[in-house]
Amino acid sequence: MAPPGGLIDMNSLVGGLAPAHNAQMDPEMDPERVEFEVKTAFLERTVDTLNEVVIEQGRTLEALVRRVAELEGMVKGQTGGTGDGPDPLEERPPHY
Repeated sequence: MAPPGGLIDMNSLVGGLAPAHNAQMDPEMDPERVEFEVKTAFLERTVDTLNEVVIEQGRTLEALVRRVAELEGMVKGQTGGTGDGPDPLEERPPHY
């Protein structure tokens, strides 16, 4: 997260987010360019992470859709396939 001024503190970066050029080794490098490269690296990492999350959620959704279809088949099998079985809300529990 950037400080209130909007500038990123190079010392606070972790996980390989440093720009391709080291600003300390190249005194000619523009600080705005360094900031741009750091922000770009951070955004690329964020996009990659979010992409992994979306892919995993898609797999989970597909598995849930298959499971719902299986459960619907089981319910239809129990009611003879017509769906006209007894209404579970109107059925008395076995302990009555």
